[in-house]
This record gives sequence, C-alpha cells and structure tokens, in this order.
Amino acid sequence: MPSPRPAISVVIPTRNRHAMLAEAIGSVLRQDWRDHEIVVVDDGEGAADFLARRFAQTPAIRCADNRHSGQVRARNLGVSLARGDIVAFLDDDDLWGSPAYLGAVRAAIAGDNAASVASGEIVTIDGDLKPIETIPFAARTDPQSIRADNKILVSGFAFARTLSERLGPFDEIMPIYWDWDWYLRLHEAGVVFHDLGPQDVKIRVHAEATSRPDQSELRRQDLGRLSAKHGLGPLTLRNHESIARDEATGEPA
Repeated sequence: MPSPRPAISVVIPTRNRHAMLAEAIGSVLRQDWRDHEIVVVDDGEGAADFLARRFAQTPAIRCADNRHSGQVRARNLGVSLARGDIVAFLDDDDLWGSPAYLGAVRAAIAGDNAASVASGEIVTIDGDLKPIETIPFAARTDPQSIRADNKILVSGFAFARTLSERLGPFDEIMPIYWDWDWYLRLHEAGVVFHDLGPQDVKIRVHAEATSRPDQSELRRQDLGRLSAKHGLGPLTLRNHESIARDEATGEPA
C-alpha cells in the first residue's frame, strides 16, 4: 500500500495521450526511490478508465478530472491534491530515463525553501513514439539566465510543496509561460535552486506539443505578459528545442 504521506508527489497532467501517459508512468514506477505517489490530472477524456485497466495493481496512482480547464489549472489541481513534501512534475509525453532521478531530488530538497532542476535531452519522435533525433539540454538557473530565457525543463523540476502555499498558485493567465513565471517568482523569493546535473530527463517533441508552430501567436502574447509582469524587457520567442539546437551549434542565446 502507498504511504499516506509519501516523500514525493509526482504530478502528471494529461490530455488524450494515453499511450505516452503509460510510458511516462512506467518511467516513474522504475524509480529506485519508492516512497512516492502519482497524481494524474486528466484535462481530456478517459484517463481514469485507462489507468484503472492498465495500472490496476498500482495503488499509488490517483486520477483527478480537470474538466477541460486547461493545463495550468490542471497543475494547480495536482499540487492541491499532492500529499508529499516535494512536488515533482512529469508531463505526459516525457520520460525519466534514469531510475536514480527521484532519489537525487529527495536528497537535494530539504526544508521549505528549495527546488531542484535537472538537465536532459530533447527527443523528437515519430507517430509510433520512436526517437528520430536527440539533442542535449543543459538547465540554467543563474540570475542572468533565468531572466533571459526559459532554460529549465518542467519534467526535470521539483520543489518543496509548501512553496505553493506560501507563494500562491501558478498564474492561469499565462497558459504557455506559467512555468517560467513560477521559476522567476521562486527566484525573486530567494528559493535555492539545486542543480542535479544530467539526469536523462527526456523531453519528447511531437506534432501535438505545445511548442508546435500553430501556437506561435499565443506563445508570443504570453511572452509579452511575462515580460511585463517581471520587467524583463524584449525577449526572443524560443522553445526548449530551439534553445538546445542553438547551444549545440554554438549560437548566441
């Protein structure tokens, strides 16, 4: 039976990607650190039934219905349901390749004023979920980097749950850059970011990803809101894939 107060709550928002969701959950279940729960928040259809069939023997998984209210509200709901001292995000289309990842998170985050970040890989996949190309992604949390670009992977990020109680929920006015906004808020509040280094966090890029080209205008508007909120000045519209490609070729940030 799962612990009534696990050390880590893994929050996985999902929307109609059951095959990828199963792979994401599988990567959690392969973790060496076992004192965790998995909170799936369904922003689409049928996740609860799918999980009941696919993971019937895994009592540490809970599923909540977000009623199509969007990914940011799904994440807020997941955090509100979390029972662990630490919240670790994993998107439904991503994977934790290293079974040591959650153990590294638990070792890094002690107390109520800490977060952890991990580096990983951007993996483009085809319609059968097979990898096509892999590009290293190095996370950055220094004051200059965190204000210049979003160089933190959501699926490689964890934080003390009490920080959400102290600083409030994720900003639902920002459907795309809610995560960068949260990192800035944590940074401005003096939260300590622990860099776990490479942890084989796999960010999978595919046709339905939020960073796809048809979302460019929404992302541009959201970037403007973020800049205005934090006084960041002009920002270049990029995503994690383009950041990784630029750094791989030595292009300036």
